[in-house]
Amino acid sequence: MMRKLLPLLLILLLYSQAPVSADGIRYGGDAIVLIGSGPESISKLCSVRLLSLISPNGTSPLIVQNSTFNRVAFNGTHLSFVLEKNSTVTLIKDYGVALLLPFLIRVESGKIVEVNYLSDNSSFGNFELIEAKKGQSARISINGEIIEGPWIPGLEGWLFRREWSSYMEPSYLLLFNNGTYIAFGGIARSYTNFVTLGNVSLRYSRAELSLSNDSVFLRAFGPSIKARKVDAVGPEEGFFIYGRDNMSLVEVKCSGPSSFTVIDPKYCNTCEFNGNEFYFDSNFNVQLNVDSPSDVMSGSSFRILVAPPPGSREISIVFGNSSIVLRNISIPMRIEMRAPTIEREVLNDLFVTVKTNDGIFGLKRGIKILSTYTAQLLNSTEVYLLGGRGSISIKVYNFGDLSSQISSVRMDLLGSKSGNIPLNFQVYYQIPPKSSTIINLSLDIPVGEYLGNILMNISDSMNRIYSLSLENIKIISTPEIPLSMLTFISPEIPNVGDDVKLSLSLSSAIPLEKLLVNVSSTGMDPISDTSKFLLNISEGEIIRLEFSFRAKSVGPSQILISAYYLPKGYSTYRTAVKEVKIPIGNVEGIVYAEANETNVKVGESIELRVRVEGVSGEVTIDFPKGTFIVESQGAVRGNKVSLLAPADVKIVLSFNTTGNFTLPSFAIFNGTRALPINAVHVNVVGGAINEEERSLRAKLAELNRRYKTLTEASGSLESSDRELLDKVSDLLRESENLIDKGMYSDAERSLREAESILSSLEERAYGYMSGLINFLMYFIIGAGFSSLLLIYRRLGKRRKIWK
Repeated sequence: MMRKLLPLLLILLLYSQAPVSADGIRYGGDAIVLIGSGPESISKLCSVRLLSLISPNGTSPLIVQNSTFNRVAFNGTHLSFVLEKNSTVTLIKDYGVALLLPFLIRVESGKIVEVNYLSDNSSFGNFELIEAKKGQSARISINGEIIEGPWIPGLEGWLFRREWSSYMEPSYLLLFNNGTYIAFGGIARSYTNFVTLGNVSLRYSRAELSLSNDSVFLRAFGPSIKARKVDAVGPEEGFFIYGRDNMSLVEVKCSGPSSFTVIDPKYCNTCEFNGNEFYFDSNFNVQLNVDSPSDVMSGSSFRILVAPPPGSREISIVFGNSSIVLRNISIPMRIEMRAPTIEREVLNDLFVTVKTNDGIFGLKRGIKILSTYTAQLLNSTEVYLLGGRGSISIKVYNFGDLSSQISSVRMDLLGSKSGNIPLNFQVYYQIPPKSSTIINLSLDIPVGEYLGNILMNISDSMNRIYSLSLENIKIISTPEIPLSMLTFISPEIPNVGDDVKLSLSLSSAIPLEKLLVNVSSTGMDPISDTSKFLLNISEGEIIRLEFSFRAKSVGPSQILISAYYLPKGYSTYRTAVKEVKIPIGNVEGIVYAEANETNVKVGESIELRVRVEGVSGEVTIDFPKGTFIVESQGAVRGNKVSLLAPADVKIVLSFNTTGNFTLPSFAIFNGTRALPINAVHVNVVGGAINEEERSLRAKLAELNRRYKTLTEASGSLESSDRELLDKVSDLLRESENLIDKGMYSDAERSLREAESILSSLEERAYGYMSGLINFLMYFIIGAGFSSLLLIYRRLGKRRKIWK
């Protein structure tokens, strides 16, 4: 009933301001549409209201403010209505209060000590006013309890306080001089100058109170609401962020069926409706700008642009069976309408009505609705092809009574760099009467941006040919991974115990509906969240995220970044991974490496020269798996060589597998700090080595090293032992040849024989060295005793002479 009365009230308001006469309302234009009673019906009536002009930073004021909310905050995906205001603290004896409805705040000694929230007046029950004098204190009785309250000049009333302990228990009662009152319940106690409250009420999800210079500032946030970004509004309810550069918050509300009446000056100069007279004034005009298409496809959506003229209070737009009313709109607005579904080409009228304080102006435009066949792009208005591959889906409607078929489809792609690309698709789709079919056009095109025009040929059972076209389809061909991840590590080379911050900048070449970012690390412990979930990432929008870790162990570390994203228009998630390497424990100094060969085969050896500069102490150099240290001037432990720096040494390495090797892979100074490495990259080729061959080659390398050690000490060996050494050399060469030929059993027998001879030679060499050492020790001890005896005898002879 109220909805039906609103048009009448609007008409009465215009009637009261009409300049023509006391009995009429002036109007002008070709036609005017009034939402009210009439012969034509509207299936859906939607009202669009401008709430705020969104600022990119902070909060923005609401155009229509109230005591509940006066501003709005928007973070890119969600909005919250906000109440922002402040109040000077009113001093009362030894404390002060600030009234910021619906909050009442008590202040003591420069701190907020109590927060109270507006409650139902009945919470205090029935009270009796005993005594009240303006400018002095007052007394009331509540259930036999006498409470005295001081006079608050700024509030023109008395404030009564009760002690409270539980949430929303009655705490304050403010009695105004006119006899009305409001009640409060206690919600929080604190002793600070900044208070944050969560889940305050159904109205406010969060509130912030701050005290500064005897004033209390309030920011209360309503529940978070997801707002979709659009560049046109239509018959869909909700909150929308309209526009791109200059964004506006609009609210769309829709009601059920309504009706309208058309006033056309061709049929009446004075038209009467619902007891009101409307006088046509040919001199009355407004500067109304409407941009609308001349023709649209049957059943398809289209847009019109309406620029509100100065002084407009309301703009009504009616087309077919839908209507949209713009209220409080002061900016150009794109409106999305839908053409009715028809079988034959017709001309429909678009009505646009402007209501001002001076009168009503109407504009009528004809829009042609095209034929029986229509095509609708099922993709979004922008089609994204990851890796240049994807498909365009088109739904083709047949509203007629005859069966039809699609025999060919042509697409012309106009690219900014590649020029025109014609694509022809040989297809065959049957479309039964009064039905539709979906065709999919597979694309594989170079990376770039294109405008696509599609032309489809349709023939019916009477052999009549029709053409349907879809124009200006924006097609964006992107790399396979459209997500870009830029990283910044601070510090780049941390020490153990340092906090490491990862700053991550993400941007996407296409819009993303969802994005989940996970980070993990070896060698570092997370000290912040390790995942972030985001919604509705715009194309080119830069998302900045930060994660923190703490370095816990010396050595090579890394941060693994995993991004799971859902591109707009896609149904499955995609993954992008990036690894950031971080050395932990760096000092001044550097390791240089040079190799005599950088391309070798499996089993071959290279000579590596390693120089350590800039430090003094023990340096341990690591080599990757798949390498074997044949010879080194430093102490060898597995795949590690320990040196005393500064150093310049030669290391002989062999490889038991194929691949690209970085030599050396890591360097540690004094067991605590990593050194930067100017490394050598060696490419190893050859067939894969099985486990038996790898074991034999390792054994061969070990025996070669033992053979070389004995060779250097061959001066102390007898001639028969040197002959045995020559035999070992022959056996080792024979073993290597057998391994290369794949004769592993024969190679193993040769290696066992060589090892047996080496072991016997090593025992004799060690026995000889042990005997030599014992002889030297006895000689030193004996020589020392003889020297002492000689000295004693000489001293005895001197004593005899002296006597």
